[in-house]
Amino acid sequence: MGTVRVVLRKTLKEMGMTQKELAEKAQIHEATISLLARDTRTSINKEAVAKIMDALGIDDIRKVIDYVPDEE
Repeated sequence: MGTVRVVLRKTLKEMGMTQKELAEKAQIHEATISLLARDTRTSINKEAVAKIMDALGIDDIRKVIDYVPDEE
């Protein structure tokens, strides 16, 4: 089974946006954004992903989460 990773920290860095700015824009608690950016959250709901993507102005979900298949 592959791995799902949150790559939000990288995207924020590329866009020059802070976690606090994203939290305010997406109307999500800053602590939640911090957990996601550190990829320590064990679950994320679809509504949160949609809010983050809208706040960032992106339509590619791979800028928020990514799937890495296992090597065989």
